[in-house]
Amino acid sequence: MCGIAGIYIKDPTVVKSHAGLERFVNRLYLGLEKRGKEASGFVAVDRAGRVVMDKAAEAASDFIKSREALPENLWYILIHTRYSTKGDPQNYLNNHPILHGTCFTTHNGSVENDDELFAKYGFQRNGEVDSEILPALFGKTGFDSAEVSKMMGEVEGKVACATIDPVRYPGKVLLVKGSYSPLHMIETPKFLVWASTTESMREAWGAVLGTPPAWKRFQYLSEHTGVIIDENGVSEVFNTEKPPIKVQRVVHRQPVGFHSSVYRNGRWEDMDDRIQQRSLYDEPTHGNACDVNQDDTIQVTKPEVKKAVALLRTNGNGVAITWESTKQRYGERWVACPICDELVKDDQDNYIKTLQRGRMCIDCASMYNKLWQQKADAITAAAIEDADEEGGFINTEKYLSTKHLERYNKWAEDEGLCHGRALESLAEISGLTVDALDFLLYRMPTNERTDPGIVELIEKLWEMYDEEYVSEWDTSAPGMREAYRTWMVSEKEDPPAKPGDAFIVNKNAKKRTKKCLFCNKKPKFCIVADKAEWDSIHYCTNHYEKCGVKGCVGTANSTRHDGIRVCHTHARSNKDVRDDTWLKKNGYEFTEVR
Repeated sequence: MCGIAGIYIKDPTVVKSHAGLERFVNRLYLGLEKRGKEASGFVAVDRAGRVVMDKAAEAASDFIKSREALPENLWYILIHTRYSTKGDPQNYLNNHPILHGTCFTTHNGSVENDDELFAKYGFQRNGEVDSEILPALFGKTGFDSAEVSKMMGEVEGKVACATIDPVRYPGKVLLVKGSYSPLHMIETPKFLVWASTTESMREAWGAVLGTPPAWKRFQYLSEHTGVIIDENGVSEVFNTEKPPIKVQRVVHRQPVGFHSSVYRNGRWEDMDDRIQQRSLYDEPTHGNACDVNQDDTIQVTKPEVKKAVALLRTNGNGVAITWESTKQRYGERWVACPICDELVKDDQDNYIKTLQRGRMCIDCASMYNKLWQQKADAITAAAIEDADEEGGFINTEKYLSTKHLERYNKWAEDEGLCHGRALESLAEISGLTVDALDFLLYRMPTNERTDPGIVELIEKLWEMYDEEYVSEWDTSAPGMREAYRTWMVSEKEDPPAKPGDAFIVNKNAKKRTKKCLFCNKKPKFCIVADKAEWDSIHYCTNHYEKCGVKGCVGTANSTRHDGIRVCHTHARSNKDVRDDTWLKKNGYEFTEVR
C-alpha cells in the first residue's frame, strides 16, 4: 500500500502565496504518510518546462523538513509515499517517482507480471521495483487513450498511478485506475487535486485554504478508468481494458487448515466441489492455503518450515514433485522453492501463489499453516489452563495491570463510537443497513461456494470502511487516536476523572486554545467543563451552530461526548449526547470568545 497525490494548476492566479503552496503539499504528504513510510518523493514541473525531482528513503514527516523547494510558477506536481513490496528503498532507483525514458510515474499497488512485460518488450530495466514497467509502457504508448487502454489490458495486479512526460507531452497528466488501489479527485475552475484518500485532500485544504468542499464533490475513480488532464482540466475520460482472466487452482481455507492429505498422484481427490476457477483479481485475500488472517504475534520462521519440510520428505510424506523424488526430470520446468530451496516441478499442482508470503511449493505452504496452528493451539491451551486455575475465568490482571485494563476499556468505548459512526456513513453511501454491513464485514463466513460478487463487494466495503473510520477519528478529535495509543503504553497515571463529564476533551486542545478544535479558524464560542484551560472546547461559528453529522443542515443544540455539536434529531436516543440545558445545569459554561 502506497500513497499518491498530485496538483494541476490550471490558472496560476490561484496561487496567492508560494509558501501556502508549499504548506499544501506538505499537508498532503502528512495525510498520506500512513500509507507508506519507507520512502517519499515528488516531481514538479513549472510553466517554463523545468523539472524538479527529489526523493529519499524516509517517512514523509521527515522528508518535508529537508526536501527540495517547489519551483516558482508551479504547473503540476506528482507526490508519493512508499510502502515497499519489491525493490530495496535504499536504492534510489526503486523509489517514486520512477523515471523511465522521459516518463515519470507514481504508483500505488503492485504489478505481478512486470518481469514478463520487460522481457516481452525488451525494455531496459534500471531498478528492481515492479512499478518501473508502468512508465516504460506509457513511454511506448504515449498519452493516446486507445493505446493506453490496450496496454493496460496486459498489466496484472493492483494499479492506481499518475504519469507525466514533460518532454513529449508538456502540460499533460495521465491518471490510470486499475483494480483495487483507490484514487480520488476533485476539480475546481482554477486547479485540480488527486490523491489515494479523500481525507488527505480535505486535511490539506482545511489547513491552508479554509473549509474543504463537501465529501460528495470528491470523485472516486472507478476501476479500469483513465483520465487525461491538460491546461483546461479533465480533457478525456476513457475505459481501459481488463487484464485477461488467469485460471488458478485455489483451495479455500477450512477451519482445520490446509488439507494436503487429499492430494495424491498428481490430482485432487474428492474435492471437485471445493475447487473453483477464479480470476486472480477476484480472489479473496484469505483464499489461498497460506493466506489466513494469522495473528502477527505468532511467528513462523523460514528455518522452522524448511526443517519440518525436510523431515516430512525424509519420511516419504511430501506431496510436491521434487528433482530428487522423480526420474522424469527432463522436458519439465524446475524452479527452486524460496522456502525449502529444493528444485520443485513448476506447475499449478506443485506450487501455490499466496498473497501474503509469495509463491512457494505445496509442502511449504502446508507446513506454514500447520506450524502456525500448532503455536496458536498452544497459546489457546495455556489460556484455558489459566482460566481453570482461576476457577473457570481468565485472570486478565495476570496479563495487564488495572491501569492498562482501564485504558483499554476506555479506548474500546471511544473506538466503538467511531466504528459505529463509520458504519452509519458507509450505510449512507452504499444503501445497505448498518446491520447488513456489520454482518458482511465481520460475521459472514466465506468459502469456496461464496458468490464471487459477494467477495468483491466485501473487499470494496472494507476499503471504503477504512477511509470512513479514519475520517471519523480525525473529525471527532484530531490526535485522540494517537493519544490513546500513547496512554496505553505510558507509565504516567491518568488524570483523575471529574464527576459529571459529558464529553471527552482532546488533550491537544491546550495547545489550540485560540483555534477551533475541528478546523484552524479563530474560535467564536467555547464550552468550559472546568476552569482549567485544557478542559474546554473552542468552536468556530460553523462548528458551534451547525449540526456536525455529515449531510445534516440542522441547528445544533446538543453536544456529543466527543465534542461534536448536533441537532435535536441526531441527539435523540443517543446516550452519549447532552443538550445545552443539561450541560449548563451541571456546571458547564458557555462563553463567547472575543
